Amino acid sequence: MTRATINRIALPVPMILSALAAALALASILAGVRGGGDEGWQAHLFQLLIAAQLPVIAVVAATANWRRPRVVAGIVALYIAGLCVAFVPVALAGL
Repeated sequence: MTRATINRIALPVPMILSALAAALALASILAGVRGGGDEGWQAHLFQLLIAAQLPVIAVVAATANWRRPRVVAGIVALYIAGLCVAFVPVALAGL
């Protein structure tokens, strides 16, 4: 498997994980889960979805085409935006 193939496979994974984390946070808010007390399974799954992005982002960085740094910077900016989208519902609901 070539570096380009690995990169192409790994590229969408962090955005998918961020979208799943955001959907989980929104579903938890709509279901009436509130902060404080013991964390539920939703919080643990949210944390796992966020943490799972780190090794994938490392793979993307390791297999990226660094001769085109603007493209790599754009991808990193999308990953940061995805993380922000995932954390906004958590911050607004005070979870």
